[in-house]
Amino acid sequence: MKALVIGLGSMGRKRVQVLTEQKLEVFGADIRQDRRAYIEKEYGIKTFESFEKGIEIKPDVLIICNMPNEHLQYVKYGLENEIHTFSEENCVSEFSLMDEVIRLSEKNKAVIAAPSCSFRHHPCVQMIKKIIDDGVLGDKNKGFITYHCGSYLPDWHTYEKISDYYVKDKETGGGRDMIVFEYEWLQWIFGDVKSVMANTVKYGAYEADIFDTYQIISDFEGGNTASVAIDVLLRWSNRYFRYVTEYGEIYWDYNSHYINVFDARDGKWRIIPEAPISGPYKGWNQMDMYRDEIRHFISATKGEAEYCTNYRNEKRLSLITLASEESSRIGAKVSVIDTYEGDKQ
Repeated sequence: MKALVIGLGSMGRKRVQVLTEQKLEVFGADIRQDRRAYIEKEYGIKTFESFEKGIEIKPDVLIICNMPNEHLQYVKYGLENEIHTFSEENCVSEFSLMDEVIRLSEKNKAVIAAPSCSFRHHPCVQMIKKIIDDGVLGDKNKGFITYHCGSYLPDWHTYEKISDYYVKDKETGGGRDMIVFEYEWLQWIFGDVKSVMANTVKYGAYEADIFDTYQIISDFEGGNTASVAIDVLLRWSNRYFRYVTEYGEIYWDYNSHYINVFDARDGKWRIIPEAPISGPYKGWNQMDMYRDEIRHFISATKGEAEYCTNYRNEKRLSLITLASEESSRIGAKVSVIDTYEGDKQ
């Protein structure tokens, strides 16, 4: 199986590593010579200066890792030319192309169009979902979530300037695309967000035309509420998650590598280590999440599994972002669906 990786930045490098480990025949495409040179030296694969050159190898799958607002043109190309596609998170403000991708993907389900859902493959997230779904803390729709995800933007790519890649712009800036990344798994566990009340602001002194801090009160359709802070300001990169009901709580500190669960009925805490729920702990690191995600995608292309999400779900994530920014602008709660009239079709 031939794979063409489009975009050879941070995520493109991770995907090339995983795909080569999976014994695929891997090629890369990027307009930047420095990125192509690094990949060629590090992984020994052939790269191209453009998508048009890369597509000449007739790939079986496209792995799309370029700017978050430019993925969908390649997804559409794949759907129209019967090439399976996997895309990093999409960050868009205009939905005509997204709607076309949804239409094409739902019409031809034999061609896999897979948006990324990395944290569904994180063992702690999987365990959190299992505990909640199993009713350990009572009705899964009668609680509240507090969540903080932060990571200092200048630390993302220490090998290049902020001005040299997508995080510098408000359309695709670090805080914005992280909303898509984080709400993907939050909605997987708790269901769709129906409305938000938000504040967006830039505090950082670095040069980037973005909101670097989003504080979002989210109402889920099932009944839960969440207070979510997503920023690219926190100097100690981390995630802090807490889910509370009258029967107890779950607390997850990403950097601690375990989950704390308190059951009020017996008054005891349980500590669950970061390990795959399907087997014994044999060591785990973040790259394993990306390995499992790509394995899941490849299985779907072979008809061995149904890919776990789709572009209709992906669209909802960008709608949350736009609704949050609109809420901050007008100082009022905003319906996620009403943010974009076309979603009602």
